[in-house]
Amino acid sequence: MEHFGENGFFARPEEDDPGSRQVVDVIRERILSGELAPGDRLVERTLAAELGLSRIPVRDALNILRGEGFVTAYPNRGMLVTKLGEQDIEEFFSVLEALDVLVAQHAANNASLRELNQMRDGILRAEDPARQATAMPQGRCCEDFHGSLLKSAKNTLLSNMMAPLAGRLRHLLQSNQRPELLHAQHVDLLDAVRGGNCNTAAEQARLHVRTSRDIWLELTSQAGAAVRLGATARTPRTVLA
Repeated sequence: MEHFGENGFFARPEEDDPGSRQVVDVIRERILSGELAPGDRLVERTLAAELGLSRIPVRDALNILRGEGFVTAYPNRGMLVTKLGEQDIEEFFSVLEALDVLVAQHAANNASLRELNQMRDGILRAEDPARQATAMPQGRCCEDFHGSLLKSAKNTLLSNMMAPLAGRLRHLLQSNQRPELLHAQHVDLLDAVRGGNCNTAAEQARLHVRTSRDIWLELTSQAGAAVRLGATARTPRTVLA
């Protein structure tokens, strides 16, 4: 039977296998931090040795990251860190927008009072001054809100389709430089869902995704400028011991 993960997203393989989950988190963080650059080759046996695990959870983790778009498989070259350009980001948000609109519409129709109250409580937690100091707690609040919204939509197929996007979405939410703007949009989106207004909920979801896209494009542009200002370009490498 299908089931939801702890944050409301459809449970992915790494949520069932602690070994794979650990490897996914470690490799994803290395990619997001820049420790692993686009084009770097990822070798199962090396990663397994570094993490003290067998190659099976490493292989599973790389396949999960491939599904999330962080890793690309090439014939005769193996797994490489994906090179993401502006077009890749546009494509990601185009798909996310289509799915998020459906999530909002289904949530407006299907969310229970208990689920609506849980989302309201999550929004109130995000307004807690103690959470304003760092992006990570804010990012977790955003992730919980979107996970709860997806769960309240009560559509297993939508949950399945959202699962491969969860990794990049998590990164986006945690690296958000405009938490106050996205938080205000969460409030508007929840108001529309609570009112059972499918059309308004869809428009709020669409606006929210497009705002997130613009924020991420700006971050990508800034990162690209920083690389161009560097003294030397980094040559892609193989992750070997």
